[in-house]
Amino acid sequence: MNTLKNYQSIKNLTEDSEQLRVIESFSALESKLSSSKKTTFLNNLLKKQKKLKGIYLWGSVGRGKTFIMDTFFSSLVFKEKIRLHYHHLMRKVHKDLKTHKNKKNPIRLITKSISKGAKVICIDEFFVEDIADAMILSELLAGLIDENVTLVITSNSHPQELYKKGLQRERFMKAIDLLVDNTAILNIGNGPDYRLKDSLMDIKFNSIHNEESDHLLKKFFHTKTPIGVSDNDFILINDRRIEIVIKAKTIIWFDFSQICGTARSVDDYIAIAREYQSVIISKVPILDDEKENEARRFISIIDEFYERKVKLVLTTDTCYKKLYQGKRLNFEFERTKSRLSEMSTLDYQKLPHKH
Repeated sequence: MNTLKNYQSIKNLTEDSEQLRVIESFSALESKLSSSKKTTFLNNLLKKQKKLKGIYLWGSVGRGKTFIMDTFFSSLVFKEKIRLHYHHLMRKVHKDLKTHKNKKNPIRLITKSISKGAKVICIDEFFVEDIADAMILSELLAGLIDENVTLVITSNSHPQELYKKGLQRERFMKAIDLLVDNTAILNIGNGPDYRLKDSLMDIKFNSIHNEESDHLLKKFFHTKTPIGVSDNDFILINDRRIEIVIKAKTIIWFDFSQICGTARSVDDYIAIAREYQSVIISKVPILDDEKENEARRFISIIDEFYERKVKLVLTTDTCYKKLYQGKRLNFEFERTKSRLSEMSTLDYQKLPHKH
């Protein structure tokens, strides 16, 4: 099925005319990409082939931009496609710059490597705030475009608003021009904030775990991300395996025994907090004297999630305010209770995720 049909086939889809308008544009681009052939920069010069314009989708938080991109990406029938979060892309670029530091035109080497064989690159949550990123983005985008890659980008900001008050912004202006010239700028207009809609489902921020919990959690999960789901899998964090219940691009579900019941470092929790916007932790037990290590890890993971504004859903053996019943960490757990209380509010749900 194409992008439009995949979108329309999703169960319990809320009618949203703005989303549908944007989906139709993505579906049209999908059709053009499916019938086009990957060409090189040299071929473009010789044949004067017209490049295929991509899409730059911008709009308010919670309007489904990532969902739309994921629907489009999963609908592409060819393999020559790449999807990256903006921050993951830039981390890779800076890492590769160190590898190529003594070589000529290192950015061009990096763009050739990234785009090798790709017809389309999807970049989610394009948000420029770091001067180190801003100073190389013009060359990076130019290199990808020269490799005849079609760019599909989501952002909260119109291209002209990117890096608005940043240092040396004049050096960033070419990047804006490249985006405007090589993508169709689409705005998804006002409508429901789907993050807040999801938070008001049957499953709450914190719920006592019972026989209904798994069913409600699965319902919540699939409403958040109806496509691109991986069941009964594991993830690798810092080269270590962590068992999971289920995951998708922006949301992941752990059983407490896997995420806090075994030896995990703060670095693991930082990596998870950067990678995922929403996290479910189920079956959190009462943390008594025999579970002081688990309690310490739980404190650490909540600290990292709070710092990165991760949206958290818990199921527990008791109210979160009574979770800790040990003796060593009473002072530390007071902070955890305060943070859990704040994380359950709608004001917190509206905050953007920090990668």
